Amino acid sequence: ATGTRGSARQPEPGQLVAVTAELLRRNDVRTDAYVRPLLLLAQERLFVRMNDIATSLRIATTPITDGYLAGDGLRCMVTSWRRSPDVSVPNRAKATGSYVGPALAKTEAIRAGCDEAIMLTVDGYVAESTTSNVVIRDADGRDVLAAAYRLGRPRSGPRRTAVLARIPVSPRSA
Repeated sequence: ATGTRGSARQPEPGQLVAVTAELLRRNDVRTDAYVRPLLLLAQERLFVRMNDIATSLRIATTPITDGYLAGDGLRCMVTSWRRSPDVSVPNRAKATGSYVGPALAKTEAIRAGCDEAIMLTVDGYVAESTTSNVVIRDADGRDVLAAAYRLGRPRSGPRRTAVLARIPVSPRSA
């Protein structure tokens, strides 16, 4: 799917689902798979801008092999790399260049004998792991979300809200 010059027209969700399903079918993928849709801004001349550039959609897939994540927990470390703030690189846009920091963090964790890295915000609060939100299970088996907190107030967002809605709340004893 391609957009018109100068527009970053996004495909409709139904189109993405249909094209992705067809791609998986044609490649005979019969296991869990990682799917990465990429909306590219590219043309023959390199410009440092995002306007008036032709767009095209690419979808990459790769099977998820056994052992991607251990089912019985992960060995994690807090990495020295920080999640870049949205005012620097729009992480929520999932721009491919914004994966450099998480890739460096994951490499640091693996070299330290861990499975995953926990990234902090630039001001030192828990942000996320290299590819996922951070959820901590307490000693009673309840999941507690450890989202980025600032001055005791959780940051808002649709994923955080959806996760918190699934966590049962128990009254605390004083």
